Amino acid sequence: MKIITCYKCVPDEQDIAINNADGTLDFSKADSKISQYDLNAIEAACQLKQQLGDAQVVAMSVGGKALTNAKGRKDVLSRGPDELIVVIDDQFEQALPQHTATALAA
Repeated sequence: MKIITCYKCVPDEQDIAINNADGTLDFSKADSKISQYDLNAIEAACQLKQQLGDAQVVAMSVGGKALTNAKGRKDVLSRGPDELIVVIDDQFEQALPQHTATALAA
């Protein structure tokens, strides 16, 4: 059995600032990190693999340049997946969910 877990990069919440002028959020200085929920899902998939015995865990993501971060890849791989598939293209920087799903399905 192949277990696929998808993950995404999100802004690090400690780096998000509020613009005093209009009250909007400023993400310009926020580093990217892998969503904690997604890291938990990868760990859960690996636990399921241990229970099933004959399974393979694949972590997949589609996105922009934030996915080139080696720290993020190490963070994902340290959770135990057997394979990592990453599709990086600038057109996915602000992609809508349906575009991301189409790329992952291909």
